[in-house]
Amino acid sequence: MKQAGSELLSRLWLRNLMLLLVIGGVITWVDQVTKIWASDALATGSHPIPIQVATDTAIEKAVAERFDISSQDARAIVERGSVKLLAAEPFKDKEAACYPSGKPGAERELYVFIHGKDRSPRRVYFFHRFLMHKWLRGLFPEMDTSDLMAEINENVSDRTFGNVVEETVAFASSEEIDEAFDEGRIYGGRGSRSMGTGELLSAGRMALVDRYTIPVIDNFLRYSYAENPGAAWSFMADASASTRFWFFSVVASIAIVLLFFLGLFQTPDKGIAIYAYSSILGGAVGNLLDRLNTNFVIDFIDMYWKTHHWPTYNVADIAITVGVTLLILEQIFFAPPEEGRVE
Repeated sequence: MKQAGSELLSRLWLRNLMLLLVIGGVITWVDQVTKIWASDALATGSHPIPIQVATDTAIEKAVAERFDISSQDARAIVERGSVKLLAAEPFKDKEAACYPSGKPGAERELYVFIHGKDRSPRRVYFFHRFLMHKWLRGLFPEMDTSDLMAEINENVSDRTFGNVVEETVAFASSEEIDEAFDEGRIYGGRGSRSMGTGELLSAGRMALVDRYTIPVIDNFLRYSYAENPGAAWSFMADASASTRFWFFSVVASIAIVLLFFLGLFQTPDKGIAIYAYSSILGGAVGNLLDRLNTNFVIDFIDMYWKTHHWPTYNVADIAITVGVTLLILEQIFFAPPEEGRVE
């Protein structure tokens, strides 16, 4: 009898383990594949999509081929000024001062291609002291801003482009950033300009599309790239990069272990609980992988009505929501009756 009970328990654990691995694994895989697609197919100002061609090509045609869209849609992207032609030569001077004394900085922004020129670069903005001084003088014309500007100058005088890139592209290692500078995968914003319709994109030149979304249901649903450095509702989004990384990584790892063991020991009388835990587990692993790789979560499903938007979400968020809903339904419809209660 004892042996039969042990065999039954082993089979139950094996069943639960298979469901956790299969359902959770499929959800994690779908989540990661859709996030890779979103990263490569959707553009924003801070996440532009690169375009390069082997032979001189009309920019509308290059855009249409890159996004696999009609010529008309590609022309609309160009006409609204969403295609920027970068400088012909990359920026390689890692040790150059960002804020040289007595004159404006050489660059106000950099495009850092950490993962190669075929992947979206990180756009790094630089604080411009001279624009700040002009803004302060316009806002407070009677105020003597010399002391404030002197303090700002002192704080930023020793900052190099390499320093700032290392601080702002937090998911990249120092070695990766050094390689990007050395291999010509960093472009400055100086000399860049918007391309016009009918203009040719020369072979080897780099153009960027800085705005592209995909409508799904008019006035309700679209695919739009977004990055969430925090948790739901942007919780801790303003915390430092290292604080976010360790907090969310540790919390998510603990939650994943708990979900795994809770699911492993579910019994058949629990109804759909094992499917709920599998779904939540898959979603939690998917978002944790984002944290470990980039220190932010990629979202791309944007639901809206007029100017009102629901927070952008992803497949992992859907899986977690479905799992939580199943747990609630399990408590309502599958929970065993209380002891001693007369039915």
